[in-house]
Amino acid sequence: MNRQTPMMKLHCISDTHTKHRELKLPGADMLVHAGDFMSSGRNLDELTDFLNWFEAQEYEHKIFIAGNHDRLLEDGGEPVISIITDAYPSVTYLQDSSVTIDGINFYGSPWTPEFCGWAFATQNDAEAEEKWSQIPKDTDVLITWTCVRILRPNRPEPRASRVQGIT
Repeated sequence: MNRQTPMMKLHCISDTHTKHRELKLPGADMLVHAGDFMSSGRNLDELTDFLNWFEAQEYEHKIFIAGNHDRLLEDGGEPVISIITDAYPSVTYLQDSSVTIDGINFYGSPWTPEFCGWAFATQNDAEAEEKWSQIPKDTDVLITWTCVRILRPNRPEPRASRVQGIT
């Protein structure tokens, strides 16, 4: 399918581990945080500090996912996710979900192979494949905390991106 969509400049960050306030961000159309914004992963104050900072960033769009340090988002379930969606409406949290912005399909997932008991860990290949099989085929931008080659090692290289300036 040949779609005509405008170009979008993304600024992608991850693994800030509560040090997000130290960043000097250059600006773009969208800010993407690909997980691990918390340190211990269980402190609600770490989550709200990140969300207050993230929401205040001067980007038209802001998307984030959890990483393996962001345990509160896995352990807290819907009540924690409701805090995000209710209190921070200008921020998009993706957890095995997608959003279309300006005709570009974004999908976000926090899952990673099991590592030392951290959050969002798949326990075996079958569980991992179940998670990755949920990724829609029309996804333009995949946001994960783990490596794409780990997700789908036999999948062909992604098609040419319509997203410019990934930094």
